[in-house]
This record gives sequence, structure tokens and C-alpha cells, in this order.
Amino acid sequence: MFAGVHFLSNAEPKSILGCDIYIDDAPHVAKDVLESGAELILFDQPWNHQFAIESNKSFYIADDWTNMPQVLGHACRWLSIKDAQ
Repeated sequence: MFAGVHFLSNAEPKSILGCDIYIDDAPHVAKDVLESGAELILFDQPWNHQFAIESNKSFYIADDWTNMPQVLGHACRWLSIKDAQ
């Protein structure tokens, strides 16, 4: 269930929120989120390409906000499957 939009300062790690799914476009945030065990949707940006190549964790990539509903739907379905196990 959607619980809201959260804004944090740059000094605070996003993982402290305890969300199931995070949406971001920064590699340092992506690393923190994935290490917390949460699902990540990362925007396809030039500065994220190296992170995507080097990451040993799986995550979702969104081209932009127009395909976010589809990508978010996949992530939510995956969470449902993972939680049922």
C-alpha cells in the first residue's frame, strides 16, 4: 500500500525510512537501499550506468516517470511473491 512521499536531507540515508520499495536516481542511494534489503527502482541515467554494471544485486530500472507504473507494478508483484514464501 502506498504510504506517502518522504523527503530527507542529503545527510540522511534513505534506508532509515524502512520502505519496501525506493525510487531514486543516485548511485550512492541505490547502494544504501540495496544493502538494506529493500527493492529499488533506479532511473536510467548516465551516472547510474557504472553502478548497474558493478552491482551484484538485482533492481529495477525505469526509463522515466512515464513507465513508472509498469515498473512499480513488477516490483510490487515481486514483493508479493517474496512475502508469500
